[in-house]
Amino acid sequence: MSNRYVMPNHYLLRLAERPPTDMAKLISILQPLSPVVRKRATELLDVIKDSINTPNAPVVLPPKVEATQEVQEVDTHVNPSPLWSHGE
Repeated sequence: MSNRYVMPNHYLLRLAERPPTDMAKLISILQPLSPVVRKRATELLDVIKDSINTPNAPVVLPPKVEATQEVQEVDTHVNPSPLWSHGE
């Protein structure tokens, strides 16, 4: 699983088809919860509720969180194991 992973695409479809109105419904739709969703579930529910209450209004998202607060950067440099050196 990617460290930038939030939720599977089919969860987004579930949210669009049956928008939750309370935290219990949100959590039941998104099982198992990813760490990011668990941490920001209240914000997610607020955005969903706002979109239900004003369906034609543009959605105003919460301020962007710095990547270092929520997501750790990935070291893209791969150090091959000596077991995979094939005798080199």
